[in-house]
Amino acid sequence: MKLFVLFGALCFLCASQALALPPGEDLINRSIEVLYELSRSLDRRILLPLFENAQSIAIFPGVKRVGFFVGIARGEGVVFARGEDRKTFFGPAFYTLQGVNLGVQVGIQSQDIILFIMRRAALETLVRGYAILGGNLSVTLGPAGRGISVALDSELSSPCYAYALSRGVFLGVTLEGTKLAENTELNEKFWGRKVKAATILSQFLPPDFASRNLERFLKDLAKRGEKP
Repeated sequence: MKLFVLFGALCFLCASQALALPPGEDLINRSIEVLYELSRSLDRRILLPLFENAQSIAIFPGVKRVGFFVGIARGEGVVFARGEDRKTFFGPAFYTLQGVNLGVQVGIQSQDIILFIMRRAALETLVRGYAILGGNLSVTLGPAGRGISVALDSELSSPCYAYALSRGVFLGVTLEGTKLAENTELNEKFWGRKVKAATILSQFLPPDFASRNLERFLKDLAKRGEKP
């Protein structure tokens, strides 16, 4: 019920705004929509333990993938990190996702990608400025598309799990070699000063209505993951 109330409040806010959204807020709102859709998907029970145990969660709504033997992916997203008390989420920090992959791949696709960073060391790799999925940050691909599930190892031993809600048609999708880089320009615009992602994700609490709603979604999904 809380999820529906929060989502309804967001829709009302977006409809009532006559002026352009502040930098980063549209991305935050679209990330909330991704979580709302995920909360209603057939895979939600598999993913709830990830929300409960993740050190950090990154959401990249509407990542565009275009390919004809060479695939190109590009998108922007938000990252939240869990505090040591396991109850607080710091953020948002803004990141870009981009990659070039070789292989048999043809098509155009839009994906909402969620990354669950499970280990503190993996989070530290990300906040140093950038991370390469399958490179300095190992990644395990989870369910790829609504209704397709995969069993997670019971101890959640992978440093990072990736989940994608896909639209369109694309063959040979992979995240190997995809780079996650700190979006310093958007972070500066959103927070009103130059600040590193490492600082945001360890000290900065969500400052406004939209980002606090996104934090509430994360907390609610993590709480639901505690249930047997």
